[in-house]
Amino acid sequence: MPALDADEMRGHGHDPEDPDLIRLDIDGRTRWPAFQFADDGAPLQIVRTINRMLDVADDPVGVTDWWLQRNSRIGDAPAHLIGTLPDEHLIALARTGLSDT
Repeated sequence: MPALDADEMRGHGHDPEDPDLIRLDIDGRTRWPAFQFADDGAPLQIVRTINRMLDVADDPVGVTDWWLQRNSRIGDAPAHLIGTLPDEHLIALARTGLSDT
């Protein structure tokens, strides 16, 4: 999975400690999955919103899975549909996931 490191985050002028972004320890290094960022490196607000809804601080692996696994309701992984599917639809999908737990 493509990801940024802390230096890349800072290089884009963003805070690696942003609590609304997925932060994963991979091979002893902290990485931020790249799907969370726009082409200019800015964190995507829709991702930050849904990450917060899904409680990324307590379950970054589970939230990563939510974004990257195929969802039968939309026929693809939510991360693949950022910018294609309206943000409101992604939020509704996240709310549905919350009610399924």
